Amino acid sequence: MKRTVLLVGVLAVAGRIAAAAVVTVSDCTTPDPHVHVIGGRTVLDVGTDDLVLACPLAPLGTTHRVRVVGNRVTIQGPDAGIAADGKGNAVDVRASDTIVVDRASLEASNGNGIIRLRAQNGLDIEHAVLTTGDATKAGRSTVIECSAPGCPLTMLHSTVLGHSVKVRISGTITAVFNTIVTRGGRDLIDVRALRGDADLCCNQMGGGTESATFIRAFGEIDLTSTEINRAEGITIASGLGGSGPTNLRNATLNNDFGKQGQIVVTAANGSSQVNIAGATLIDDDFHGPDVSSLNGRETLPHEGFANTVGTPKVDM
Repeated sequence: MKRTVLLVGVLAVAGRIAAAAVVTVSDCTTPDPHVHVIGGRTVLDVGTDDLVLACPLAPLGTTHRVRVVGNRVTIQGPDAGIAADGKGNAVDVRASDTIVVDRASLEASNGNGIIRLRAQNGLDIEHAVLTTGDATKAGRSTVIECSAPGCPLTMLHSTVLGHSVKVRISGTITAVFNTIVTRGGRDLIDVRALRGDADLCCNQMGGGTESATFIRAFGEIDLTSTEINRAEGITIASGLGGSGPTNLRNATLNNDFGKQGQIVVTAANGSSQVNIAGATLIDDDFHGPDVSSLNGRETLPHEGFANTVGTPKVDM
């Protein structure tokens, strides 16, 4: 019995060691046994091993899309990146554990190209640039997804450019000091913290004449010092789990250009607090009162009513 238990333990340790193996690709100009052409795309697949990509990866031969697959996938700059000019999922990164993009660039340069990052246990994007589209069309979307319970996203000092940015994170989002700019018809920023908070301090979000933004969180949303300039709707909803404030301290929400729309901010359907201290709120509404709707109140003043606190810098 002891020998059986020992053998099982050794096999378990060996399995963990095997799963923890790291494959490093540092020269994208020479053949690599992990890189193949499958189904009309270039695939870098290390299976259950971890991957460090430290060079610029592009499609092979006549292919136009790239897929990267591994356990823990790290795209490690400053020289690393992925660039592809195909339609659809041109840059597709999948990890059964985590994805790290550090000082690297991802580019889907087709007017209908997509960047898709899908991890199970977390994403960390820092000092990175993610770009979709070409000179005539902004691409289709950048999609960032994390599916396991509590799976977090950290995104710092990064830039995202394209038509639509869609973020679906099951845990907490921490996205600070980023720039997100969309363009094209009906361009979109849609951020969802499905089971956590969203710390979105100190970001810049811009868009075209039909741009819209949706930010939703199970718990708290913190937009301190974030500037959102979007033409049509700006919708912010915290506390979808029943409680959670929205913090707009020193933030800017502005939709006074392009097509008309509404600014709507709610915190747990009005039962949690909206803080607008020092905020700039400029709403170019398409009907009714031309001011923002905060916890259901679309009348000035906002502060002191409908669970809204703080004195704004501008509220019009």
